[in-house]
Amino acid sequence: RDIPGAVRDVLGGDVDFIVSLRHPVWRAISAFGHHVKRNRIDPQKHLRDVAHTMGILDIGFYGAHLRSWLESVPKERFEVLIFEDDIVRDPEAGFRKLCNFLKVDDSFKPEGLHLSSNAGAPCRISSAGIAVTGHPLPIDADDIRFLCDSYAADIDLTVALLGRSLPAWDEESARLRAWCDRQ
Repeated sequence: RDIPGAVRDVLGGDVDFIVSLRHPVWRAISAFGHHVKRNRIDPQKHLRDVAHTMGILDIGFYGAHLRSWLESVPKERFEVLIFEDDIVRDPEAGFRKLCNFLKVDDSFKPEGLHLSSNAGAPCRISSAGIAVTGHPLPIDADDIRFLCDSYAADIDLTVALLGRSLPAWDEESARLRAWCDRQ
């Protein structure tokens, strides 16, 4: 399906898009936890066993999705925020970036700009992996390695399409791979 083309056909060509991208490995881990919480994951299945279902893996192929959108919508219609940089590290700069994109006054400082409104359970990597509440199997080194390998080329494509380096993602990918190598 040509979703970008359908959106353009319904809403017209003057629509602006704001996109927030989180490191795809952590987004997939979050999605897995979301589906575990809703009892959609077999308790005997690892993340890598179900990654090709429910969008767990697919949604994180940002480069592929962005490329598809850019075939139908001009790049200047997009403002892409990188979660780790533009929202977590410097929410005020991210807010100004959005205001400038939308051509609205950026002098207003909303209450709660530094508060998380959708904080999930903290994810900590122990020697066994990442515990997922409600699931007996941790997200282990094989799961993390699978996700890192799956997303590596697409992260490169995302960087190329954005014309922006993503050092926070590079650092996190290296940290995750180093953890896997120690297991």
